[in-house]
Amino acid sequence: MQMSFILVLILLFLVSCSSSTPKTSLPKVDPLYRPPESREEYLRRLAIERYRALRLEYLNRPAIKKRSQSKVLSKKTEFFDYQVKPQEVQAPILEDPAVLQKRREDREAEIMQNIDLYCIKKQDSAEFNSTADCKEFCTNALLDCESEVENGFERKDRSLVICIKNRLSR
Repeated sequence: MQMSFILVLILLFLVSCSSSTPKTSLPKVDPLYRPPESREEYLRRLAIERYRALRLEYLNRPAIKKRSQSKVLSKKTEFFDYQVKPQEVQAPILEDPAVLQKRREDREAEIMQNIDLYCIKKQDSAEFNSTADCKEFCTNALLDCESEVENGFERKDRSLVICIKNRLSR
């Protein structure tokens, strides 16, 4: 009895620990089966078939001879000697010396205002120790700009002001 009891236990132990292997293969699908397609897929497939047919039609069409373009010859131009009128030379318009002096004074006043404004803005910064250092820096910039303007600018009246503004904005 004891032997049969042990056999039953061993058999029960073996059967309870055994497991079946899971199926790894997918169920077979009928080769004629097509899953239902959405409207977008259907329209896409129709468009592809339509363009495929158009391409075949384009490739199978009979060849058309190209017409050769006729060459257009340029007309020969005749040159006539015309008398050239002498151009009238206009005398330069001289401005009143008083107006020129007023412009010069206005320009110098604007330059001095720019220098003063620059020194006021830089007063709290550690760039300059005193206002005298700032004025000296601005005077050097003014001298540099005057030499640049004398060497190459056309409009000397505004270019000096523009040069000073650019130097002080750096």
